[in-house]
Amino acid sequence: MSGMGIGDSRPAQDLGEETEQQKTAREASSQQAEGLTGMGLNCDYIPEKIPVWDLAKAEEIIGGEKSNAFIILGRDRPSSKASGMGGAGYTGAGSIHLIAGLNSELKGNPSFSADAATIHLSQLTDIDKSFDLCEGVVGSKSMRSGIGLKADGIRIVAREGVKIVTTGRGDRNSHGGKVETTTGIDLIAGNDDTTLEPIPKGLKTVEALNSIIEKLNKVSGLLNNFVSAQQMLNSAVMAHSHICAPIPLVALPSPSLALTGVGCKIRSLVQTQMPSYLFGIGNTIEKVQRLEPYGADYICSRFNNVN
Repeated sequence: MSGMGIGDSRPAQDLGEETEQQKTAREASSQQAEGLTGMGLNCDYIPEKIPVWDLAKAEEIIGGEKSNAFIILGRDRPSSKASGMGGAGYTGAGSIHLIAGLNSELKGNPSFSADAATIHLSQLTDIDKSFDLCEGVVGSKSMRSGIGLKADGIRIVAREGVKIVTTGRGDRNSHGGKVETTTGIDLIAGNDDTTLEPIPKGLKTVEALNSIIEKLNKVSGLLNNFVSAQQMLNSAVMAHSHICAPIPLVALPSPSLALTGVGCKIRSLVQTQMPSYLFGIGNTIEKVQRLEPYGADYICSRFNNVN
């Protein structure tokens, strides 16, 4: 059976690695023989192969006996006992590691890539390195407190809203140091940040588009003014006529046509050329204000990015 186009699903019960001892115990069970148990139905006990956590001296373990689910209280340890800040001997590196589905091939060591589902909370850790995450614009945090979650699917559901918030400037980090800059949020698909770019702000983008439409309407008005002035001159030229006497052979300019031409030039200057010049200046200012990162009304987020 396929699983929603994401990958192959697995059987309801996987007893392929069941030991002979487990198989004998299951088959010899009186409840099994009497049909009173359905091999783990209703969350009853079911024999299965459960990895044994490679417990470090500074760790306490909850679970891992009746199911492949563990809570490990200890120090930062993303994989073997030698890994992480705990493995390097740092103090102030307490951690809580929750695992559902510890990988059975890693000799009891956790793995953010191989374990089925995991949550890692650490007082001191390299969270991005541990989860093998690209830097993005936010960057990779080193030797800071961190929380990492990984599973086939993660859903966050709230009946009254979800907020993802970064505090930034003015706050203090887990070492007590003052945070000097505000860092935003990266939404990265495929763990690939090569095409990461700022997320547009909806209202700012609407304002910018409305401004563009208004300016296009002004361009249309300027063009109408020019066409109207030109038609006035064209009409005067079309209706113009004069009689040339034998001497002189070159006709003098028509007073009425010259007057109409002067009026047309003035009208074009006042209604078309000057507004067009000011329009160009306004467009440049608009571009700086809305389309450049240093503009007051920049349409993109200065902090949040997406690919």
